[in-house]
Amino acid sequence: VQFGASASHHQVDFVSAATQTDPKIQGLSFYYAADAASNLLPGMNVLAFLPSGAPIDGIEIPASAVVWWTGRAWVYLRTGADTFTRHEIPTDMPAPGGGFIVSVKSLPPTPEIVTQGAQILLSEEFRAQIQVGEDNK
Repeated sequence: VQFGASASHHQVDFVSAATQTDPKIQGLSFYYAADAASNLLPGMNVLAFLPSGAPIDGIEIPASAVVWWTGRAWVYLRTGADTFTRHEIPTDMPAPGGGFIVSVKSLPPTPEIVTQGAQILLSEEFRAQIQVGEDNK
């Protein structure tokens, strides 16, 4: 189990579902037992990312690679030495540290994803579309 946004992983054992949940917590609550090395204390509330459902073959897209345009999430893929293509990604699976988990079926084979400077590429893509008005006086 990974706790919160940290990279810390610990083995825990399921004890039971909680019969009551704190009203501030939206969702289900469970009891797990963890060893002392985890530094978790009895009664401590933690946000834990638990695997659910069938595993998927996916890629974690970091938040720095995602740009938003027209209410949708996009990443830039390198298509040549100095060329890039904007590609829409689904946002239904958030990644624990930010960004998203995207099925490999949603991307071309062996994609080179821009992880730094994606917002600059978006700005440059649309800068060419800006037409400066000329004053014909």
